[in-house]
Amino acid sequence: MSNLSFWNAFFGTEIKKPIRHISDLFDTTSAYQHDFYGKKTAVWLDTSKPFKAYIEIPELRTIVDKKAQMMSNGRPRLIKESDGTEVDSHWVLALIKNPNPLQSWQDVIYS
Repeated sequence: MSNLSFWNAFFGTEIKKPIRHISDLFDTTSAYQHDFYGKKTAVWLDTSKPFKAYIEIPELRTIVDKKAQMMSNGRPRLIKESDGTEVDSHWVLALIKNPNPLQSWQDVIYS
C-alpha cells in the first residue's frame, strides 16, 4: 500500500497538483463554473438591463459608486453671467441645498 492510497483511504481525498492558473480552478464539467473566470473567449453582457449588471458585477459597482461619490462631493455654485461673481443667497440655491424633505443635495446626486 503506497502512501498516496493510504492518504486517500484515511482522509477520503486525493492530493492534487497545485493551482497555477485561474482556469485550473474551474473544470468544464463542474456545475459551479463561473460565467466570467476561466473563459478564454469574449464574454458578452446584456446591456438592456444595466441595473442587473451593476448588481451582479462587483468591479463595475465599485467604479460606479466611486464616480457617484466624487460627483456628490461637488459644491454647486450660482454665478452671475454679467460680471462673474458668485451669488450667496438665491431661491435656486435654497432649492439645490434641500431638493426634497428627505434628501440633501449630496444624496440626490449620489443616487
